[in-house]
Amino acid sequence: RFRPTGVDDDDSAVVVPRRFRDAHAGDDEAARSAFAEELSLVGRLIGYALHHGLSLPSLRLSAPIWHIIWGGAIPSAKRDASAAMEAELMDDEKVANSAGGGAGAGAGDNNEDAILSEVLGSQMLQHLSSSDGDLLRSLRVVMQLAKQKDNESLAALYLDCEATSRVDASGELHTTTLMHDGEGGAASVMLSNAAEYVYRLARFKTYGQCLWQCRRIARGLDAVLPREARRMLESHEAALLLAGESEVDVAAWRSATKYTGGYHASSAQIRWFWELMESLSHTDRRLVVWFATGSPSVPVGGFAASASGFTIMALDSSRTQGGGDLLPTAATCFHLLRLPRYATKARLERAVLLAVRHGSSGFATL
Repeated sequence: RFRPTGVDDDDSAVVVPRRFRDAHAGDDEAARSAFAEELSLVGRLIGYALHHGLSLPSLRLSAPIWHIIWGGAIPSAKRDASAAMEAELMDDEKVANSAGGGAGAGAGDNNEDAILSEVLGSQMLQHLSSSDGDLLRSLRVVMQLAKQKDNESLAALYLDCEATSRVDASGELHTTTLMHDGEGGAASVMLSNAAEYVYRLARFKTYGQCLWQCRRIARGLDAVLPREARRMLESHEAALLLAGESEVDVAAWRSATKYTGGYHASSAQIRWFWELMESLSHTDRRLVVWFATGSPSVPVGGFAASASGFTIMALDSSRTQGGGDLLPTAATCFHLLRLPRYATKARLERAVLLAVRHGSSGFATL
């Protein structure tokens, strides 16, 4: 079960993953303690990596989770947003002004986000938009109906003031009540409580459902790297230092690349390689980076700022005999990609994609 609404740090109400429950069968306290200790270890690893300038490229946490771990303030569990509806949210002129008075494509979303900003506050709205776009779109619908005072359409959504989440590896669903009716059950969402429902659901999904776990990670982080020692960094900056750039800028990557083994920037195979990179999806570009460097992320500041840079080396043509069936290989410690001299662009594309899609993680035999 989850924490009761408004209780943010109740150990007895935290769902413990199955592997901890199985290891401590019949002893809930021991299972919770083991789980908390592992979360604290994650925090200590984060602190150690930051202190020593190490990267953790696979550690990709959402912005709100980083905010909590870093010690950021959490919005209160209750906010009487409904009381402000008539005075603030229903004022079309105010909403238009807060959205910048924009017209045309995207103006509708701006208006709806201006309404949500009044209810959630700018911080929660920003964290929600970066972590759960589907929920954001759903809450826009609810607030738009509330703004239009369309209680009939709102009731037709058959929403209850509760939240459901999958919280452990077993896939078990857990439900928490956000607002109660007069009989102890979950209240139905209607015009009178729509704004409060939106606020509580957004807060629960963005912060509440992971707050206990994040605070255990934060305790481990504080033990290694106290808050006073990390004042100069914002949470998003720490995330960037640890995980690197998530976007792969092909132009910047290309400009920072060196060539060896007989390759030059004008070599046919090099032109074909970069044309392939330009055509790939973001996911496949990251696979290429992962294959060649051992990390799915570009170093902070790009390869130009990395001590290892990035190098593409030609394999000996007498060994490859025009490419043959050889695939690209890599020396990840040196950010070195060994690219055979393929005779055609099609063969290069096939070989590169086969290598990175099946051998970008660990060692692979194909």
